[in-house]
Amino acid sequence: MISVCLNNKTILVKKESSLLSILQEHIHLQSCYAVTLNQHFVPAAKHGTTQLKQNDVIEIVTPMQGG
Repeated sequence: MISVCLNNKTILVKKESSLLSILQEHIHLQSCYAVTLNQHFVPAAKHGTTQLKQNDVIEIVTPMQGG
């Protein structure tokens, strides 16, 4: 197991976990969202192939209405 930070919360995940598997397991994903890994944008096409490492920081952002 490794620890990663997901939206400011530390979680334990399997060492071989992909970004997509963590998103599916821990977040109720909407159709519109963006993901950063260690402050770098990760395109949706790469979520399944991006492997997580110890102490990675994942942030998920969704659009908000307003103005």
